[in-house]
Amino acid sequence: MSSSAPAQKPVEERELLPANVTPTHYEILLAPDLEALTYSGKVSINVRIHESTKEVVLHSNELELSKATLAVGDAAPQPASRIDLRKEDETAHLHFAQQLEAGSEATLVIEFRGMLNDLMVGFYRSRYTDAQGTDKFMATTQFEPTDARRAFPCWDEPTQKATFDVTLRVDEALTALSNMDVASETPAGDGLKDVRFNRTPVMSTYLLAFVVGELEFIEAHTSGKHNGRPIPCRVYTTPGKSARGKFALDVAVQVLEYFADVFGIAYALPKLDQIAINDFESGAMENWGLITYREVALLVDEASSSSQARQQVAYVVSHELAHQ
Repeated sequence: MSSSAPAQKPVEERELLPANVTPTHYEILLAPDLEALTYSGKVSINVRIHESTKEVVLHSNELELSKATLAVGDAAPQPASRIDLRKEDETAHLHFAQQLEAGSEATLVIEFRGMLNDLMVGFYRSRYTDAQGTDKFMATTQFEPTDARRAFPCWDEPTQKATFDVTLRVDEALTALSNMDVASETPAGDGLKDVRFNRTPVMSTYLLAFVVGELEFIEAHTSGKHNGRPIPCRVYTTPGKSARGKFALDVAVQVLEYFADVFGIAYALPKLDQIAINDFESGAMENWGLITYREVALLVDEASSSSQARQQVAYVVSHELAHQ
C-alpha cells in the first residue's frame, strides 16, 4: 500500500526593489488641505549607489510625481529625463541621462501631489462630527504593511530602514503630530505654519506616522523610575472626547515603566502620543511614538463603560506599547 505526499502549495515570491540604490535618510514636507482633501509634498532622500546605473526605482502608489532631480555629492542636480509610473507593481522608475557611479552618495529630490483618500490606508481622511453637528475631516496615516508608498515616494520595504525628518505645513489653528517631538513651529504665510519634528531613529517606513486636525489632549508623565527619566505621555482626541482618554493614559504611564523594568530596556523616544481616530480599520497601530487607535480601543466612559471594555482597552494599549 502506497501513499502519496500531500501536495505542497507554491511559495509566493516576493517582489523586491532593485538593490543597486538604497536610502539612508528622508526629509519630508507635506502640506495637506483638509478642505480640498488633497496634499502636496516634497521629499529629499539621501541614497547610496551600490551598482552603476542610470535608473532609480522606488515605490509610489496613487501619487502624481511632477519633478525629480538627483545630485551626486556636491555636483549640480540633474533632472530625471523620464518618470515612469507603473501601477501594476506600485513603482516609479526615474531615468537619468548621466551614469550614477557605484560607491557614490547622492540626494534624490521628488515633488509630488496626492489625495487624502477614503480607503483608511496611506495618508487618508477621517470624518468626524463636532459638537455643533458639523462634519469635519482630519488627516491621518496607516502604513502597515505597504502603504507608506501611498503617502510619499519611498523604498517601502521593512529592511530598507532610514531616518526621517518630517515637516507638516498646516493651518495655524490645527494640531500636527508625528513620531517625534516638535523641533520648531514657524509661520509659512497665508495662515499656515510649518511644524518640524526632530529626527527619528533608524526605522522602517511602515512605522512612520503623521496626523493633522482639530485635536485636544490630556497629559501625564511616567515616574521615570525604570526609564531613567519621566516620559511625557498624551492621549489626543477630536474636540470634546479627551476626558474619555484618562483610563488609557493611566495604563500607559504605568506600563511604560513596567516594561522598562521587566525587559531592562528604557523607552527610546522622547514622548509617547496615543490618538483616537474615528475612521480606523485596525484596532490599533504601533507607530513609534504616535500610536493610532480605533476610538473604541482607546476611549473609556468612566460613568458607563463596563469592566470588560476597560480590560480590552488596557490589553490593547499594553500590546501596542510592547511594540515600542
